[in-house]
Amino acid sequence: MPAMGTSDGDNEYERQRQERVKRNRERLSALEIPVLAARVAPKPARPRPAVRPAKRRPTVESAGPKRRSARVAKLEADGNQIESEERGRIVTSIMLPKPDPVPAERHPKRDLAMQEIDGLAATDAAYISAWSSRLGTGPGVGMEKPEPSLPWLASLQLDAVDVAKVTRSATTHLAFHPTSETLLLAAGDKEGNLSLWYCAEAAQALDRASSRGDAGSSEGEGGSSEAATSGTAESEAEFDGLVSLGYHRQYISGLRWAGGPGHGAGLFSASYDGSLRRFDPGAGAAILLTSSEDLGFSAMDITLDGRTAVLGTNRGDLLVVDCRAKGPGVLSEDGHAKKINTVHFDPGDEHVFATSSTDTCVRVWDVRRLGPTPKPIAEGAHRSSCQAAHFAPDGGRRSWRARFPSGTTTTRAGG
Repeated sequence: MPAMGTSDGDNEYERQRQERVKRNRERLSALEIPVLAARVAPKPARPRPAVRPAKRRPTVESAGPKRRSARVAKLEADGNQIESEERGRIVTSIMLPKPDPVPAERHPKRDLAMQEIDGLAATDAAYISAWSSRLGTGPGVGMEKPEPSLPWLASLQLDAVDVAKVTRSATTHLAFHPTSETLLLAAGDKEGNLSLWYCAEAAQALDRASSRGDAGSSEGEGGSSEAATSGTAESEAEFDGLVSLGYHRQYISGLRWAGGPGHGAGLFSASYDGSLRRFDPGAGAAILLTSSEDLGFSAMDITLDGRTAVLGTNRGDLLVVDCRAKGPGVLSEDGHAKKINTVHFDPGDEHVFATSSTDTCVRVWDVRRLGPTPKPIAEGAHRSSCQAAHFAPDGGRRSWRARFPSGTTTTRAGG
């Protein structure tokens, strides 16, 4: 019996509806429509987490300036130093002023005693003192006919064992002492070092060392070790003929023996460091004759009596110095347009001197006529830089000139 409130027609309709639903599901399943629909369906939004309010840190009173990185800010170090630093607290720092840089002294502004000269050993100083009484003697030069001072000089031969390293760097100037008693050479280099080489004493020391070596080898292997030790100690204490003098700090631009009866009482030297000095073995000092903070002395010559020096500068100026007064000297500007390479007094008339310059010119001057705007008494020019100009040693007013890159010229000065 059918349920109350229903009829056979309703049951049939429900049955047919269920069949249609079943057929439709089978068709959808065959077409994979639910899978495709799921792929293109929008994804459901994820729920956002709840945002909690940030906790505020307690305010701390500033105990000083905040520490910042100067390196990140690309600033130079300014001398700040940390006074204290505690964990969790602001760093306190002290601002220290930058120390003023100490300017390097171009050269010592005073006379230097023997013990103040760099590189001068006590044994060398004693040897110089012993020689000081003989350095001012010897034949003069100039108008007198030069005589051979060392007859045995022509018989000398060059041997590698006799070669000595006299200067530390490249040698720029040489000056032989005019005495006839020994062969003494002064040498300067491009770093400001000066050396004295007593050639005869060095040769004798080599001969003595060679003699001791021959004697030691003749004793054979059974020789006394005590004798060898004493020989070594004697060799170390022996004077080797070299004396180092370090009182200039830049390129040696001039070197000359002058003064005294034999024109060899003192060694005059000029340097690019702006100083002119006289090494006086008798006084045991390197005496400062003139000093400049602005000028660089590129050339120098001095009269045979050691009283008057003429200095050339790297900008073409001329400076006349009275070596007896030890003052700044008299400056004559624009002697040349460029650097002066050489200065040389005429051996026949030491009022006259010649200069050569990088500006290609060679000029002859009278030291008595120099002033703020000097005028030469004679001049000539090369096509390129002139590196040297020297008078002939016989006083005949002939000059020899050398230019760059190559070439020499001999001329006769007028007057």
